Amino acid sequence: MTPLNTAEILITAEKLAHLLREIGTQRNMVEGEIKDLERKHNDIIHRMERDNCLYKERARLATELAKVRKQRRVLKDWLCNNEPYFRYIASSDGIKIQTLINNLVGIGRRVTPGK
Repeated sequence: MTPLNTAEILITAEKLAHLLREIGTQRNMVEGEIKDLERKHNDIIHRMERDNCLYKERARLATELAKVRKQRRVLKDWLCNNEPYFRYIASSDGIKIQTLINNLVGIGRRVTPGK
């Protein structure tokens, strides 16, 4: 086995730090998308209830509603499946880990030639 050199250790630590930051960013993006889809969902329902739609228009709205519901379900499932990660990363232990990894990246940048 060949040991990792300092550049490889730094790259791995940077990737891990980026991943931890990205998880929170993605959660916020997905929550925003879910809110947008819920607004679309409500708009479609209101159009169906309010407007005197002909059969063709009602069918088009129903198809659009089904698409919105599927998109929303996929995003909600993603949130639900990843909730344990979100909870841990936001916990005091998760914050400590993020701090330690960021410190490791800082050390790596000081000792790695060319960084």
